[in-house]
Amino acid sequence: LHIHLQNELINLPTKISGGRSRKRQIENYLENNHDKNISLSSLSKFINLSESRTSHLLKEEFVQSFNDLLLEIRIRKAKLLLLHSKLTSTEIAQKVGFKNPNYFFVCFKKSIGMSPKEFQKNTLNPI
Repeated sequence: LHIHLQNELINLPTKISGGRSRKRQIENYLENNHDKNISLSSLSKFINLSESRTSHLLKEEFVQSFNDLLLEIRIRKAKLLLLHSKLTSTEIAQKVGFKNPNYFFVCFKKSIGMSPKEFQKNTLNPI
């Protein structure tokens, strides 16, 4: 019973060793690995929870699914690169973790309401 309770305490979603929150641990993992081929499974292993529990935790803490959260981070990083680098949209797509540049363009336009080039042009040279 004592070991069971210790394991339950270790797996509390709000705290991990060092007093850092699980939410912050998830944020750090996604921020540091958004450009890699990561999945809910790899995140689950990283925070030592089941995929189901990780999925519920994401909904509780971020009100988003893993895929939506990862996409949001990738788009945010892409916007920064569009504004602060000389990289092409295709290079940016790859740098932020999209394997398919066309999928990046579709996701970017759906999220931002304009293509990467339009975003870059409108933000750097507003009318």
